Amino acid sequence: MPLTILVPMILLGLAMVAIAMRLLGLSKSASISAISDAIRLLQTDYPQAVIEEAILASDGRAAILKLEDGTTGLVEAMGDRFVTRILSVDDVQAVQRVDDCSLMLRLADFTLPVVPLTFAEPKAALKATIWLTGDAHA
Repeated sequence: MPLTILVPMILLGLAMVAIAMRLLGLSKSASISAISDAIRLLQTDYPQAVIEEAILASDGRAAILKLEDGTTGLVEAMGDRFVTRILSVDDVQAVQRVDDCSLMLRLADFTLPVVPLTFAEPKAALKATIWLTGDAHA
C-alpha cells in the first residue's frame, strides 16, 4: 500500500481512538480531593507510614505528608493514577520557590525529577519546604 494512503489511514485511526477514549471517559485525570484521600493512597503503598500532618496542593494534583519518622510522603496524580514516594532529605535535590504559593521540587530520582507544587496559601508552601528540606529557616 502506498504511503500516501497508509499515513492518512493511520492518523485517522489514531484520532478515532482518541475521540472514543474521550467520549467513554477513559481519559480523565486523577485528582486528590481531600487530605484523607492522600493519606489513604500513601498508606496503601506504605502501610507502615505514620502520618502526622498533610498539605494538599490547591489544584488537587499532589499532597505532601509529614511522617512521624522525619521523612516526607509525596502523593502525585499522574494521568489516571497516583505516584507515591517516601522522601528523605537526601532524596530532595532542591526546593525552589516560584512565588509565594508555588514550589518546584527537584528530586534525585530520574523517574520523577521535577514536581511542581502550588498551594492555597504561602504558609502551606513554607511548611512543605521545611518538611522536604529539613531546614527550619527555609
